Amino acid sequence: MPCQRRPEAALLRALGFLIALLLTLSGGAHAQVMERAAMAGLAPGERLRLYALTRALDTRRAPPPITQAARQALQAQGFYHDARRPALLSADARVTPVLAWDANINGGFINDRFDHFGLMFEVDPARMARAGLVAGARLGAETRLAYGPGRYLELQGNGEAVWSPRHEIGRANASLSVCSRNHVTGWNFADLCASTQAGWRALSSSRSSTVSGTLSHLLTAGPAYHQLSLGLARHWQEDGQQNAVTLGWGAVWNHLTTDISLTLTDGIPNETALRRRINAQASWIWKQRPFSLSVWQVDARGGLLLGVERQDRLRGLSLSVRPRRGLTVELTHQQTRSTLALFSEQRTGLGLRFDLGR
Repeated sequence: MPCQRRPEAALLRALGFLIALLLTLSGGAHAQVMERAAMAGLAPGERLRLYALTRALDTRRAPPPITQAARQALQAQGFYHDARRPALLSADARVTPVLAWDANINGGFINDRFDHFGLMFEVDPARMARAGLVAGARLGAETRLAYGPGRYLELQGNGEAVWSPRHEIGRANASLSVCSRNHVTGWNFADLCASTQAGWRALSSSRSSTVSGTLSHLLTAGPAYHQLSLGLARHWQEDGQQNAVTLGWGAVWNHLTTDISLTLTDGIPNETALRRRINAQASWIWKQRPFSLSVWQVDARGGLLLGVERQDRLRGLSLSVRPRRGLTVELTHQQTRSTLALFSEQRTGLGLRFDLGR
C-alpha cells in the first residue's frame, strides 16, 4: 500500500508546486500592473496615464484610489459623453507666482566681442545680455467641450510676465491653442491643432503660428506600456515657413516613465532655423518625491554673417524635483556651440514653480 501511494503523493506535490508557481507569477504580474498604475501620474501624456490606470482596472483588483483616478481620467477625456449635443467637460484657470534666475532677461548677446579672421568686433554694451532674479506670475486657462465618446475640443491659453528689479526690465510670453482630440478605435487617436505664440523681451521679440496633425497608438510590449506617435506640422514664423515631422515614444515602466521625441524640419532658405531637435526625459519617485531628468539637443543652421554660414548646436540638461506639494524646483544648464563665436554661450538657470490650485 505505501508503495502504491507514493506516485499519488508525488503527483499531488507536483500539482501543488505548479499551482503555487502560477499564483506567484500571477501575483508578480498583478504587482507590476499596480506599480505602473502608481507611476501613471508621471506618464508623458494623459492618454498613456489613462492606459496605465485602465490596465489596473482590468485586473478587477485595483484599489479605490486607482479606480477613482481612472474614472476621473475617462471623464476628463470625454469617454462618458454619449449625448447628441456637445457638453462642457471642464473649465479651469490658474494663476501662479514665478521666481527664477534668468541668464538673459532682455534677449541680448552673451559675448561682448568675437574674432572674425583676425578682426576683433565688439558688441554695443547696450545690447549685452542682462542676468538676474526675476519675479512675476503665470496665467493658464483651459476649456474642454465634448462632442462624442472620447472626442472633445480643447482650448488653452497661457501667459507669463516677469520683472527684474535690479535691471528694471521685464519679459513676457503668451500662447493660444485650439485642438480637436479624437478617439478613433481601440487605443488609436488622431488630433488636429492650431496654435499661435508670441514672446517679448527688451531687445527682441518673436511670433509664430502652427497647424499640426498627430496620430498615436498605445500598446503593451515587454515590461512597459507604450505610446507611439507621428506628427506633421506647418510653422509660420517671421523669417519664413517650414514643415516638420515629429516621432514620439513615451513609456510607463514599473518604477520609471520615459519620453523621447525626434523632430526634423526642412529649414528656411537663407535663415538660421531649426533643423533637428531631440528630447529625452525620465521621471521617477524617490523618497516619495517626484524627480525628472531631461536632456535635449537642438541643431539649427542656415543664413550667413560676414560670409560665414551659421550652424548652431545647443545641448541642455535639467533636473527637477517636487520637494513638497505645490512646489517644483528646477535647475537647468544649456550650452550652445556655433560656427560664429558671437552666438556660442552657456546658460544656467534656477526656477521655482508654484501650484496654488484653481
